[in-house]
Amino acid sequence: MKGQRGVCLAAAIAIFLFHDFASAQPFGSIHGKVIDDTTAAPIAKADIVLEGTRRGASSDELGRFVLRKILPGAYILRVRFIGYNAVRHPIRLKAGDSVAVEIRLKRVLLQFPEISITASRASFQEKSLQMLPSVTRVSAGAIRRVPTVGEPDLFRALQTLPGITAPSQASNQLYIRGGSPDQNLVRVDGAPIYNPFHLFGLAANINPDVVDNVTVSTGGFPARYGDRLSGVVDVETRHVRERLLALGNVSLLSSKLLLGSRASSRLQWLVSGRRSYHDWAAKLFRKNLPYHFYDLFGKATFVLNRSHLFSFSAFYSADILYHTEKTSTEVFEVDAQNRLVQPPDRIGTIFRENRFGFPWNNLAANLRWEHALTPQWSSTVAMNFSRTRNTGSEEQAYTLSAGVPPKYIDLYYGSDQPIDWSVANTLQDVALLATTLWQPNEIWQVQAGAELSRVLCDYKWDGFDAEDSNIVLFFDGAPDTFAYRANYHRYGFFVECLWQFTPSLRLQPGLRWDHRSTTRDYSVDPRLSANWEINSNLHLQAAVGRYHQGLSFLREGGLFAVNELYFPMSFSSAATHFIAGLEHQPKSDTEVKLEAYYKNFDRQAVPIRALRSISQVGIAEGWAYGVEASARRGNWQAFYVFSHVRRKFNGLAYDTPWDVRHRFLTAGQIHIGKNWDLDFQWEFRTGQPYSPFDLKQRIPTVTFNPRTGRPEYGYEERAVDYPKGAIRYPIYHRLDVTLSKRLVTGKWSMAPYIQFLNLYNRKNPLFYEEQYTYRPSESLDPYVPVLKPVGVPVLPSFGVRFSF
Repeated sequence: MKGQRGVCLAAAIAIFLFHDFASAQPFGSIHGKVIDDTTAAPIAKADIVLEGTRRGASSDELGRFVLRKILPGAYILRVRFIGYNAVRHPIRLKAGDSVAVEIRLKRVLLQFPEISITASRASFQEKSLQMLPSVTRVSAGAIRRVPTVGEPDLFRALQTLPGITAPSQASNQLYIRGGSPDQNLVRVDGAPIYNPFHLFGLAANINPDVVDNVTVSTGGFPARYGDRLSGVVDVETRHVRERLLALGNVSLLSSKLLLGSRASSRLQWLVSGRRSYHDWAAKLFRKNLPYHFYDLFGKATFVLNRSHLFSFSAFYSADILYHTEKTSTEVFEVDAQNRLVQPPDRIGTIFRENRFGFPWNNLAANLRWEHALTPQWSSTVAMNFSRTRNTGSEEQAYTLSAGVPPKYIDLYYGSDQPIDWSVANTLQDVALLATTLWQPNEIWQVQAGAELSRVLCDYKWDGFDAEDSNIVLFFDGAPDTFAYRANYHRYGFFVECLWQFTPSLRLQPGLRWDHRSTTRDYSVDPRLSANWEINSNLHLQAAVGRYHQGLSFLREGGLFAVNELYFPMSFSSAATHFIAGLEHQPKSDTEVKLEAYYKNFDRQAVPIRALRSISQVGIAEGWAYGVEASARRGNWQAFYVFSHVRRKFNGLAYDTPWDVRHRFLTAGQIHIGKNWDLDFQWEFRTGQPYSPFDLKQRIPTVTFNPRTGRPEYGYEERAVDYPKGAIRYPIYHRLDVTLSKRLVTGKWSMAPYIQFLNLYNRKNPLFYEEQYTYRPSESLDPYVPVLKPVGVPVLPSFGVRFSF
């Protein structure tokens, strides 16, 4: 122990001696602020570069930036931000000087503005993202370019990234490098979203118009993210820089509108709403589809002064599935033996009303205070609230006309009455997060934080039949009646830093400590990332880390899931990530990446087949590994992924439903001319495994009839017990295209578009349905059960986007 302390003390002395030596050099610094020339409002995330050097920064929420350790001399400071004219500001710096500048950017009108994220090197967050492997920044413009039914969708866009797949072409849930959807952390402005999807996962409940950028990590994420094993989707919402901002979209199945304004140099606000009209559209085809969804978002930011910023954002989404059916039956008199009296004598009418409802919703809110204590030290305090809830019921009500006795209800409807079930499931998370950031110099940057979270799980239903081979409601094998309530408390601490070990080697060590009430123990998760800059265009990256999670889904079967439930486990699921990669960027618009990963799962919650309560949960182990190669040039990208995902339970190893062995995708945008654009996406992949546990075989039988003295031939149905992952879907490929045209008139811009999903109508089976085929050659029973594929045909859609 003494030897270890001596080594640590020597290392600390060496670091501080080096810091003192560096401080004694004749350096200067540049600090300043970037503001709008018209409104004087601060501009966040502006790109600041010192020409002729590799020094750069980005402005923070208050428009501030700092460049330290600059050698004396004459420089040009270049400042850029999309939507503004670039500025080149001359600076002459002497030894020991600290030059203050104010950069005013003038707005320029863009034909069809898109949000884009530029590289930055100043803040801890930005520098951290640059060095981490398996991290992708997705802009709102990139989300809009991905073809989808109705309108752009955040999670559909993320499925075009290496390492992220979906359970089927009809779902936008995310499987990230062998992990299930519950192992992904999805945050909007810091608030976690537990079920960020609408019905069956057909659409994300996050309106992409409110998105500024999305940070996606498919592995090796840093210590600031806790209680998840596989991936992170961190959504940052839009900042309003215009006096008035209006965006909208009208499509085949939904409409939406966004309004925002920078009311003053201190205050900005943003509101957005979206509503689908599946119910109205179905009526055009004389169909009854009693379903629609809507979502709302609001955000306000207030800059008190140079040191204090307050922001509040709230998000709400709801799915409405409600149906009422009314029928009537004529009633005729019966005798004591319940036989119809002759001649029939009508005595009245029974009116029956069947009421069915299954709504669910998501609510999230975030209140944040950012405080700049000094130019080197800042802190953030945030309170997050998140809730997901579904309630449902079905009941039948009977009304009798005058003169009809109540017994006629039983006589006419029998076992059809009564139908009466109810569901009420709520998950609520309240969390407090405090972080502090210390940037003493260009060599060290340290971030630390503490988090306290309380999750309430309150689930109950009565008389609800949840058994179905394709659709999983709540969890595998859910019983007809269920009641569960638990409080899950978690508190944790983390510290991580950026260490410029050498001019070409940057390290990001981190450590996370969490305590979970249900496991009654704690977890310690060390994490380390490294970035070795071979030259300005070539980087080697690596990461290793330990991860724990206390909440889990209890689902592994089924093809679709409706409102899966999180349960706090009596044990923490665990995983270890190993990642190594190479990144080459020969030009600013060209990038090539190669990455390999291995993920080991120590403990995974697995539902036992006859699951009736959460006490019947198995513990499995597993592993996932793969190689991802991707290339990007301008608006074109392509990637190939090889991966393998396995689980082992009770000595049996099997491929999981999200094991897609080979996958290739290419996508891009072609400018045809005269403001016409063609976006395309073509994907090819091998089929994932599935387990048709409800498939039956008809087994011939022979019995002897003693009355006739002859044998009688028949059959009986027996379930086929296929091993898990024994059958795979066929090879999958699909082409999606979008054709759009930009129209600009003054401050207005419009873009009508038409989309085709599965353009050449590839018969990719979404699932297999057991049907009976007539085969006269079969002597015992000519009706033979066979599997018929059910897939998604070519789907056209059209709409128009507008802004001013």
